[in-house]
Amino acid sequence: MNKEAILAKHRKQKNYFPPVKFFAYSKSLIVSLFCLLIFSNAAFAQRNARVADALFKQGQTFFAKDDAQSLEQALAKFDEVRQIRVDLRDRAGEALALVFLGRTYAKLNNAEGTVNNYLAAMQIFQQLRDKTGEAAVLNNLAGFLRNNGEYADAIKYYQLAIPLLRQLGSKTDVAKALNGIGQTYLATGNFQNAVQNLEESLEIWNTIIKGDDDKIRAIYNLGIAYYRLGNKAETVKYANQALSFARQRNNPALEVEVLENLAQIYDETGDTKTAVDYRKKALETYQRAGRGRVSDYSFDTVVNNLGDLYYRMGELATAEKLLTQHIRSGATGKTHPAQSYIFGTLGEIYTPTGELEK
Repeated sequence: MNKEAILAKHRKQKNYFPPVKFFAYSKSLIVSLFCLLIFSNAAFAQRNARVADALFKQGQTFFAKDDAQSLEQALAKFDEVRQIRVDLRDRAGEALALVFLGRTYAKLNNAEGTVNNYLAAMQIFQQLRDKTGEAAVLNNLAGFLRNNGEYADAIKYYQLAIPLLRQLGSKTDVAKALNGIGQTYLATGNFQNAVQNLEESLEIWNTIIKGDDDKIRAIYNLGIAYYRLGNKAETVKYANQALSFARQRNNPALEVEVLENLAQIYDETGDTKTAVDYRKKALETYQRAGRGRVSDYSFDTVVNNLGDLYYRMGELATAEKLLTQHIRSGATGKTHPAQSYIFGTLGEIYTPTGELEK
């Protein structure tokens, strides 16, 4: 029986469906279902991405409030974002969430959380070949470690960050990183390396029209480095520059710090009159600045140092008056640690006068 005869026979049978047409119908249905599945998955992913975006904004709001409770809430939001980005296989989004987890843990001074999240973010940025993200994480991690006294590790990460930042061509970020590593060398007593990096940082800042507080910090740190090297002329030059910039930018906290540093320089070189003048100016700056703009610790330190200076100059009555005027009622060593210095200096004043009860 030939092909045509076979087909004719099947056409006479009940419930006959042409095989070619049936196959076409089945294929069309499968394609439609497959497209529907893809569309559903895409819609689901878009919806989750929008949820992650909303959670991230909430986390940033909590992060900006900067109190302990808000920072804990920020952690929860950023971790939710991280998990959603993992589920979506959004590696860049996951890395960004990890960066903000690291930054939040840093504000809470949680070293383990900070380091672990920064390193996890850095690994993803490296896999994505995102040098901008990698450099930013390295710089942030180095700064955190420096602030927590982990100087060797801080220097290691700065040394990895700085070449990347140079490649990316961001002058501001390079200047900040050089200042950071210079400050780290300063803390370790490596003053020559401190000067080298801080001078390069300042050279870059001088090519940037609009500087910021980091430029002032670089100038100030450079003055300290020269001070540690015994170079008074360079110390005074850079300290006065930092003082001028701090006043221009209305930064009273740094102004007080620089004034106290200048006072210390003149005090140690025997120019007590100039040292007294600088410390008086520091107290005036604190009082003029308003509550909260300069730390109580900085103020109490200046008060104590000025009182001690009067004591060493033999002006016991002036020293006693200054120090007793600035004893904080109800202060403890925990709430106002520098108050203990004031009491210690008062004890030295009363000892030679025979006022042993005091």
